Amino acid sequence: MKFFPTRKFLKKHDFVILIDGIRKSESSERAKRYKEEVTRYWNLRNRYVIHPILNWSKRDVEEYIKRHNLKKNPLYDIYDTAGCYYCPFLHIKHYLKLKFHHPELFQKIVEAEKEMKGSSAFITNHGRKIYARNLITQTNLSRL
Repeated sequence: MKFFPTRKFLKKHDFVILIDGIRKSESSERAKRYKEEVTRYWNLRNRYVIHPILNWSKRDVEEYIKRHNLKKNPLYDIYDTAGCYYCPFLHIKHYLKLKFHHPELFQKIVEAEKEMKGSSAFITNHGRKIYARNLITQTNLSRL
């Protein structure tokens, strides 16, 4: 969803540095994919991504927020992250919580899958494709 606009932006500019807030601890897939705190974006020349909190835990984030007297994003209390709601690297629990707390956003993922003609909207559970449409009937949030 954000791939094409990002690529378009990168092509317009000669030098780009993106800074994000991803953490390896957010998912096993993310931990496998991201190894360095500074990387080249899609191996493009003069396009870099900086992941300043890549190796932080949830506790590290909470301590930083408290130490610097910052306002905590309320999404952290629900999802343990405040990133994109539609990310292929987040755990299936994230999408079940999304379906429960923000069903209108979850429905957008279901609709996107329909437009993708059989492709999965996200990949989770050790690289296995999960389809949002298959999560519609799951309602057990007791362990989430």
